[in-house]
Amino acid sequence: MSAGNRLICVTGHWFAPSRSVLATLEGECGALASLDDGGLAVAVDGSRIIFIGGRHDGRVVEEAAGAPFSCVTALSVAGDRLIVAEGSRTNGVSAWRRDLFEQN
Repeated sequence: MSAGNRLICVTGHWFAPSRSVLATLEGECGALASLDDGGLAVAVDGSRIIFIGGRHDGRVVEEAAGAPFSCVTALSVAGDRLIVAEGSRTNGVSAWRRDLFEQN
């Protein structure tokens, strides 16, 4: 799970969970996706995706098909592909309400 700029691992039983900080990133963590190789894809500030662990560890992706990310809201894995949902092309993740009213 994410909390601000920290990626947190929760283990143990529901009645006695244990938490540890898996990573501290330079920006607010958002969408998360678990990868088949044990790594994670984490959207940071809605504008980039950072890979933690697995074969892509440390890789940072800031665009797709030549268009920069501005509002990554969800990540999912389908086979060897990472599917990225972009909430808006004009507003960042913190301005999702504005985007809704602008009907973008």
